Amino acid sequence: MRTMAQLEVEPGKYMIRTNQKAMGDISSIIDLEGPGGKGSVSVSFPEHVIKQIADVMMPPGTPRDIAMLKDLTGELANMFAGGAKAELEKKQLKMNISLPRIYAGDNHILKFAVNAKIVMVPYSTPFGPFFIDVCVAGKNAKLSPVKKKKPIIISSNDNIRNI
Repeated sequence: MRTMAQLEVEPGKYMIRTNQKAMGDISSIIDLEGPGGKGSVSVSFPEHVIKQIADVMMPPGTPRDIAMLKDLTGELANMFAGGAKAELEKKQLKMNISLPRIYAGDNHILKFAVNAKIVMVPYSTPFGPFFIDVCVAGKNAKLSPVKKKKPIIISSNDNIRNI
């Protein structure tokens, strides 16, 4: 985000999710698959956050309608999934990535490629939070969070929007 949007982001404490409800209003999921594993990376933005990111990234006069916001969310998901793919390949997990799937609306459900633990990292920006989820399974797949903090377990009854 620093390069594309000239935007400083700060990761929060990672969490293990027990549901697939999106944390934002517009989300994109990209699936990863290869001989060593399979999974998904998603990014989810509250609408006001992705609109302000669009204001920074897009030329003046570009409409800020829902179609453009969905496209931008898909492009950012491509960027994040590419980074996840590179990190997994460092661990000898060769992966191919899919085209992004876009979801929008209140309380939409994210459909991950595998039924495995979902690790969510909230990120803070000057515009508000956004969320990245990673869900990977495979005989060699091991996730190690950037920060060595105890995870927070959230369930469908929890309200994470107040973090």
